[in-house]
Amino acid sequence: MAQCRAVGADGNYAAAGAHMMGVSYNPASAGEQAAVDVLGTVPCEAGAAIAADALLEVGTSGKLITRTTGKVVGRALTAASGDGAIFNALLIPANT
Repeated sequence: MAQCRAVGADGNYAAAGAHMMGVSYNPASAGEQAAVDVLGTVPCEAGAAIAADALLEVGTSGKLITRTTGKVVGRALTAASGDGAIFNALLIPANT
């Protein structure tokens, strides 16, 4: 698992458009434990360009993207220039 990506309840990358438990703080190999940030301001990896202040959802491979139809998981505090860019986000607790 790469760092700065959305993590689901099962410990893998969160599914696209779904809720997440948090964002991976450090990289981990299969079977290793990884720290996960669950609330607050955290660095995240973008799956596409994101404007500052945009609402966020989980994209593919745990990368965050601008929300279209998925669950809102955070708000971009800084912009991301494109796929793979690291940006700061405010995580929003899951709701139904």
